[in-house]
Amino acid sequence: MAALVSGCATVQQVPDNPINNSDVINQSRDEVWGAAIAAVSERGLPIITADKNSGIISTQSVELQGGFNIPSRIQKVAYFTYKIIPFRDARYSLNVVVSEESADKTRIIVTAHIEGENYEKWITFKSKGIIEQEVIQEIMNRLKK
Repeated sequence: MAALVSGCATVQQVPDNPINNSDVINQSRDEVWGAAIAAVSERGLPIITADKNSGIISTQSVELQGGFNIPSRIQKVAYFTYKIIPFRDARYSLNVVVSEESADKTRIIVTAHIEGENYEKWITFKSKGIIEQEVIQEIMNRLKK
């Protein structure tokens, strides 16, 4: 159950530069695919699409964890551009693309969709790339085992 949380947060400037949300892994596409499915599942994200042929994994949204209040949760992983607005919930979902570069090289692209609800609508925030890098690292760690 979500609770009303209003609070002050530092207004952050949103940079124009892209985030680092991809990497090339020196493993086969099949190995990376399995590690990507496992890493996404382990995060507790319900998978709604896992199409190995296209290399696309999409998840449902889950509650964004990890902060004292909802603005601080959002600000930890995304650029928070509101000074004082009551938010009652925050969530994120993932899209992962696994594509073969060559027989032993695979590109992985992870995109987090981060939102906060302010009682009227869900507002999308630009990711800082933190969640994306965590997922990429989790995939790489699984491949080292």
